[in-house]
Amino acid sequence: MKPVISKRNSAGMTLIELLIALGIAAVGLSAIMGLFIMAIGNNSRSKRDSTATLLSQSVLEQIMLAGTNGTATIALTDCLSNNFTINTVGGASPGTGAALTSSGDIDFSQAAPGSNYSMQYTVCRANGQTAVYDVRWNVLDMDTSGPTVFTRQVRVAAKPKGTTAANSFLLPITLRGVAAVAEN
Repeated sequence: MKPVISKRNSAGMTLIELLIALGIAAVGLSAIMGLFIMAIGNNSRSKRDSTATLLSQSVLEQIMLAGTNGTATIALTDCLSNNFTINTVGGASPGTGAALTSSGDIDFSQAAPGSNYSMQYTVCRANGQTAVYDVRWNVLDMDTSGPTVFTRQVRVAAKPKGTTAANSFLLPITLRGVAAVAEN
């Protein structure tokens, strides 16, 4: 005997099956959309982190170029033509300039130091937006003989200014450099 095929079984998808398929597709697409949103946020945080690192590196290099006995000030201008002075004078432990944490990093919970050991540097982006970074440094004269400094340690840190949700969890970037000269 031959099986009987009803028209109902060969008619295609029912409305309920279509709704279930659309529901599953909607759940999958919303999960993918969430991943895109997270990726965009991570990209933005990475951009701010990279900018803070480059800014810290720039200030560190300027101070290191002044040498171990450098007492000169260095001029720096941001994209809005704000002029800043970088003081390169060091001091005995814990150093001159920004306060340090117990681990030796720049302490942003303390007030910004005066005497040109900090700045609010503005970075201009290609889309016309600006970002302000709190940059601080500490200069420690480590090996001295009278007025001569043989070894100097410089710590520079930068972090985005403000406490928006996008950057409230970013840790400041702290870079260290040591300049030394041979003793005669």
